[in-house]
Amino acid sequence: MHIPELSPETYRPSMHAGIDARSVGWLGGEVPRVGQVALDLVEAMRHYSAKCYHSDGYRGVHTCEVCNKGKRATSHGEFWIEWDGIRYVLPMMIFHYIEVHGYLPPAEFLAALQRKWLNERQ
Repeated sequence: MHIPELSPETYRPSMHAGIDARSVGWLGGEVPRVGQVALDLVEAMRHYSAKCYHSDGYRGVHTCEVCNKGKRATSHGEFWIEWDGIRYVLPMMIFHYIEVHGYLPPAEFLAALQRKWLNERQ
């Protein structure tokens, strides 16, 4: 499933009605940027994915469209990270994209995540 980076479009629009939501990591079949994500930010995403996980219920399992070479990396659901009035909506598959495909989320999101993580750990 592809949703443009930082788009207000979300996989489940009714869950985010009236909220400034932005999608991150809904890649579809292509990785738009590659690079290294700092380990503390991956740790932060894992922390928030456990706290703010939302099942997609009847919508089923998502298979990695980037792999598309016989591999069956699957996941389901999304999680939210809220900071400074914005709800960033990420697929659980984001960890696979980062670890296997070298996906680098948008700088705006990573900066917000870092500020939130540092603020909550003080």
